[in-house]
Amino acid sequence: MMVGVTRGLQIVHNDEERKRAIITRRQVLKNIGDLARGPGAERYAHIREDEDSFELDDAPLLGTPEEIIARLKRLEAGGVEHVLFAAPGASVAGLRTFAEEIMPAFDREPMALAQV
Repeated sequence: MMVGVTRGLQIVHNDEERKRAIITRRQVLKNIGDLARGPGAERYAHIREDEDSFELDDAPLLGTPEEIIARLKRLEAGGVEHVLFAAPGASVAGLRTFAEEIMPAFDREPMALAQV
């Protein structure tokens, strides 16, 4: 069985970028909260009231390349084989950073295109 997850991806290199990424993350969670219905939806209610709340758990990959590698290694240790990234504000520079600074930490077979 293959196991996959989806995670938000926001790569930062300094405190100013981290502050902007946290603001973006909070906006994403607010949007999710505005749409959330049913069991568990209440977990998004506190986002508007707590300025420091940007993570409900360890779901987002928000941080430096080293921090993201550590989180991906934890997912890998838990059995995750595939990660689909949702990257608000994605850019070519961000993809390059991911390819050059994060992917080499996972020395597996060369990346292959998914067959659909």
